[in-house]
Amino acid sequence: MTKNRREPRTYYHQYREPRVLFFIREQSFSGLIIDRSVEGLGIVIPDEDRDIKPGDIISSMYIVHPEKDYCVEGLTVAFAKRDDVARKINVGVMAAGQEQKDQLATVFALLMEARKPAKKQRKKKVEEKKRGIHPDRIPASRMLNHYDDEAVKSRLDWIKEFYGINARYLKSNRLYPDRVVGHIENYVGTVEVPVGVAGPILVKGTYTDGYVAVPIATTEGALVSSITRGARACNMCGGVKVHVTRQHMLRAPMFICQDMDGAINLQRWIEKHREEIIAKAESISSVARLVRLEPVLFNNALHVKFFYDTGDASGQNMTSACTFFACEWIETKVKEYSSIKYRHYRIEGNFSGDKKLNYQNFILGRGISVVADAFVNERVLRRLLRVTPGDLVDGWRNAEVAAAQIGMFGANINFANVVAGVFTATGQDIASVHESAGGIIKVYCEGDGVRVSTVLPSLVIGTVGGGTSLPSQRECLEIMGCYGSGRVFRLAEIIAAACLSLDLSTMAAIASGDFVHAHERLGRNRPKKTLAKSEVNKKFISQLLYDKEARVISAKTKDIDASAGVTSSILNKRRMGYTGIFRYTLALEKEDRKYEQPVVLKLKSSDTEMVEIGINIARLSGEDRLPGLFEAYHDVFGYEQSCVREILIYEKSCDTVKQYFPRLYGSMINDERSIYSLVMEDFNDQPMLNTIDNTESWTEERIKSMLTALADIHGAYLGDYRALQDVVPIKVFDPETVYKARHLLRELTKYNYSRHTDIVSKQLLKILNKYLRKLPEHTEGMAAFPMTLSHNDSNPRNVCFRRQDGGDIPIIYDWELSLIQNPQHDLVEFLVFVLPNEKFTDNFNKYADFYLVELRKRTGKRFSKKAFFDVLLMNALDLAAVRINLYLLVHNINRFGFLKRVYGNLAHLITSHYGMVFGK
Repeated sequence: MTKNRREPRTYYHQYREPRVLFFIREQSFSGLIIDRSVEGLGIVIPDEDRDIKPGDIISSMYIVHPEKDYCVEGLTVAFAKRDDVARKINVGVMAAGQEQKDQLATVFALLMEARKPAKKQRKKKVEEKKRGIHPDRIPASRMLNHYDDEAVKSRLDWIKEFYGINARYLKSNRLYPDRVVGHIENYVGTVEVPVGVAGPILVKGTYTDGYVAVPIATTEGALVSSITRGARACNMCGGVKVHVTRQHMLRAPMFICQDMDGAINLQRWIEKHREEIIAKAESISSVARLVRLEPVLFNNALHVKFFYDTGDASGQNMTSACTFFACEWIETKVKEYSSIKYRHYRIEGNFSGDKKLNYQNFILGRGISVVADAFVNERVLRRLLRVTPGDLVDGWRNAEVAAAQIGMFGANINFANVVAGVFTATGQDIASVHESAGGIIKVYCEGDGVRVSTVLPSLVIGTVGGGTSLPSQRECLEIMGCYGSGRVFRLAEIIAAACLSLDLSTMAAIASGDFVHAHERLGRNRPKKTLAKSEVNKKFISQLLYDKEARVISAKTKDIDASAGVTSSILNKRRMGYTGIFRYTLALEKEDRKYEQPVVLKLKSSDTEMVEIGINIARLSGEDRLPGLFEAYHDVFGYEQSCVREILIYEKSCDTVKQYFPRLYGSMINDERSIYSLVMEDFNDQPMLNTIDNTESWTEERIKSMLTALADIHGAYLGDYRALQDVVPIKVFDPETVYKARHLLRELTKYNYSRHTDIVSKQLLKILNKYLRKLPEHTEGMAAFPMTLSHNDSNPRNVCFRRQDGGDIPIIYDWELSLIQNPQHDLVEFLVFVLPNEKFTDNFNKYADFYLVELRKRTGKRFSKKAFFDVLLMNALDLAAVRINLYLLVHNINRFGFLKRVYGNLAHLITSHYGMVFGK
């Protein structure tokens, strides 16, 4: 690795460098390859004050994989330079001879292979040649048989042979191969894209007059909902007016002459024979009409723009054929003219702007040009889109300036989403999305609302020909009434209306300060008189108290050690009503006796608000699928009726359980105004409050005291919880609910692993994925074990201790997520939170045994220890996949200092026991 290296080097990008492990004098070094050549490698390793110097022999170096096939022996250290600032050592490694160079080449060739190991591939080479299979050649077939089953199978077998891909999804489709003749070559299967229906949009045009549902093929979450929200706003104010302004398809061949004089003469010839050229171009098509010729001269080249009317087809292939026939005729006529000095022509000179965004198509149009217009009044803007006319107009005015500064073609937000979605769903030429999505949207105040106008100058679309005849694509066109002849202008009108709807919705979401995409359902935005801060006073607290004979003289606020978390801050931003935890000293009077009572007032969020918060946090992840999955399967987190459940748990539980609750002085459930309130014992001065980050405070005595309390609570309802269900809206653990949510849990696991590799190990990732693939096997085992009332959020933040004679007693609060499930769930969750990582297994087993003894005492049930611990592991997996996965998601925006320790405990419990229970 000298300064005068002759061999070319390959440089690796940052964070993409291959890892290496090598040995010198029995010392191991690990690092990253930053560049390589046939002569050697450039490596960077951490500076750990270990001895490495030029001339050292590397006995063995493993590149990427610690396997023999990826090992190179006998390399030499050429230089080792310390970087004291970065605390790294730059090492140059040389191949001493041809043998080492060959080893390096072999290893990097292996790394480039689609499959490994190479030994297996090499053994097949002779056999492959005999069968006529080659890695550089797709199996050939006669044209007549190109699309039959045997030809398709041969190509799929070739993919499997050389790339190791079975392609079972690619080849599983509903298309017969003969359906794709003329649409694709080397056919092997289809890719399925989800299709959603947006709208319906009230479209008011020459070819459309009514509500139209718009199929959108996309994998972008929230897109269909956002189009629908914008469409609803337009519909409520009369719909979207649309009008097609022009249609033409452009082709532009290029004629080359010997000099500019010849090109000038050719231009004159073409202008003189215009009618004949038109006749020749139109002679091979019953649809295409050549409406205009426009020559453009440049030196010895003459570009001729052919403008066609193509009926209901996009006409790109059709017009190419027409233009070719006309050019062939022109060539036969002009090549003998000495004044023209004709040399040759090219069917495309890049003047048509085909499938490229360009000013010509934007100004003159290519395909269909269409305009759209809608008025939306202030009431709809405020109620549905949560924005004022002034804010909407002002926001977009500034965005237009930015569009001009970056050189945007036109100015819109995301027309491309609609165009791409409709194109994919209806069999259009998807490559034309680039030019078709260029357009302008304009919004300005008018009367008591806003006027929104758009133009799409270059929609390259058709309702016949191309992919429109494929079965699914045809059905999507038929949904809109756009399949077949005479329907292409209708399709253009619908696309324009959908583009306007989407940009209005997105524009409003940005202008309103909403931090999520704008696709709220109307049902979530119905005006509701929520609790205002000004209402929370001594009169309000008096209404909550159970003891109606006690009169509240005053209510003085006190500081509370509970900062507004993610929930409170988001709710306040969205103005969903006054919520939170507040501390008061009440001055009371009863029967001529005055006294003070310290209390905590808890104003709870509604369950729907909690779900919205979860969806919004999922959106902040930047992942397309997570928000939609969260919205569809949020039941798995237990939010439904959580606001009511906690209040009724406090009020309706048996006395055995109530002894571990804070004293309740009053409550209110007002569904109409979404008021869910509790007045309870002030536990802020009690020991052990909010100790989630401090395991040292959890002595053995306190842990056992808490486990005894859990055994009491669990024992009270174990296997006999029906009476509680009659008075409290509490669900029983349901394997079906978890199974339905498997896609959400899998996506959460995948996302959290990608963001938190320091917390989620690869080993645990594999186990969780296996657990989610085999959910019925695990969850049915849980359902078969006795169930009871479970806190289901059993972490130290929800526990304090009340001082009393005979020892402190645990007080457990925040029961909104309570569930009827295995008692092991609370046990696992509590212990992974309170125990340190050191000696976790020993401590966990000790306390789990203690709890099992206590539970047996209270229930008289002789659980098998093995069965108990097997179900305990199932609950640990459920905790990791559901609750802790949610913690990790929130961790992205609200850091939890405890999470690495807690997840480390849980991961250790799962990885050390999973194989023993379920097999490797």
